[in-house]
Amino acid sequence: MVNRDSSNLEDTKIEEMANSIFSRLEESDLQFIRLHPSTTSMNYGFGLYIRNKYVDDANAHPECTSKDDSSKIMSLIMAKALPEYDQYPLALELTEFSDLLLHSVHSYGFTKNPEQYMSVVGKFYPEYSAELARIDEEFETVSKTDLVSALQNHAIAEKRADSKFSSSIAKDMFESSPAIIQLRDKCAAEANNSEAADAEDSLGQRLQEFTQTWESYAKGCGDAAPMFLPPSTAILADTSYKGSEQWNEAVADLQWFFDNVSIPSGSVELPEWMTVYQDVALSE
Repeated sequence: MVNRDSSNLEDTKIEEMANSIFSRLEESDLQFIRLHPSTTSMNYGFGLYIRNKYVDDANAHPECTSKDDSSKIMSLIMAKALPEYDQYPLALELTEFSDLLLHSVHSYGFTKNPEQYMSVVGKFYPEYSAELARIDEEFETVSKTDLVSALQNHAIAEKRADSKFSSSIAKDMFESSPAIIQLRDKCAAEANNSEAADAEDSLGQRLQEFTQTWESYAKGCGDAAPMFLPPSTAILADTSYKGSEQWNEAVADLQWFFDNVSIPSGSVELPEWMTVYQDVALSE
């Protein structure tokens, strides 16, 4: 992949600073980093702290001259806070630089079940690594005769690979969600009951509305960036689950959605039948 770092420090000094900061972080700090592994989202908080203490303090550390140094330090701290990613360094880099979709998928996955989320990452990682290797190989060949075109094509191809990887993870989590599987099975059973299937507000219609909304969010709407709606919240389409543990978890996941994901203006709204539980989630 193209080297995105322009650090002025030697790797040993960066490592030393990262270790120094990491050793003093509290558990709450580590948890925040694990759920938000992004130098961009931490730029004005954690990143500013690093720049003030290390990069901008010319008297204490005159060798620190680049603003990019703090990003590299943060990246190392992220890797230390996420030892699960030792096998998937490219995936960690993607989480750090990728769009809001993978950030929110990551945050949700680690909140719910870190082991299961990592198994999903591992499922797509070989394909992603192979695609990046192919892109780099193509760049090496084309750059020998046309460096400008090679750089342009490399950036476009890499972005497509990143998007495909993050979309695949999101889709896999959607398709394997117990809520989606249960509701699809129930809809299939109701299909044999014409009265239930033709009802004005049938479960089938609700599930279709939810699926379309989920896909719109995951793909992005207009200028809106892709974002992740937990598929578990689909269970709210079937009031027969009300009061169950699965129902309560769905409401909690809806609360997570409103706490962690900003819905841009102009994007597709949640289905009308979910707005009741939106009010519930926001009032708790």
